Amino acid sequence: QVADLLMRARALWLDQQSLQNHQTLEALYRQALALEPGNLQALSGLASTLALQAANFPNQLKLDDASRIALARKAFDLAQQVKARDPSDADAYLPIQLYFREVGDHDAAIQAAQRRVELQPKGPRAHGALCALKRAIDDIAGAKSACMKSVELATHGRPPAESYFNLAHMAFREGK
Repeated sequence: QVADLLMRARALWLDQQSLQNHQTLEALYRQALALEPGNLQALSGLASTLALQAANFPNQLKLDDASRIALARKAFDLAQQVKARDPSDADAYLPIQLYFREVGDHDAAIQAAQRRVELQPKGPRAHGALCALKRAIDDIAGAKSACMKSVELATHGRPPAESYFNLAHMAFREGK
């Protein structure tokens, strides 16, 4: 049953990212954890989906700053549990990165993003998340490099929309 829940969650990650999908992911991971409380894949997945809800959907969730940071902190705490048991779990570093970004610790956010890239050097999403972070802190050269790597590594069936968005945003700012 846990394996089925985790496979359903994995398939949902491939779908369009929306608040509804993230809430469904959250429910699937919570069900898996109710059946198997120490499951690292479920803990890591729950941490990621909570962090992305806090980062990408605060208006839809009607979160004020304190509530958004509290949700990001929950995700961070779960990710730290995963990291303590398996420091090579690359997905645990996304919630850590997003939490540090939320609280304004950009150096720690960059470290987490770079660690994720080290663990997933061929992962377009890891490079894409580093791109978005670097763009947010106005490291345009670093952002362009990470975005281009994300685009280079992406499969034809799953283009990295966020990387294309970030490249377009930077080109717009440069008047190109």
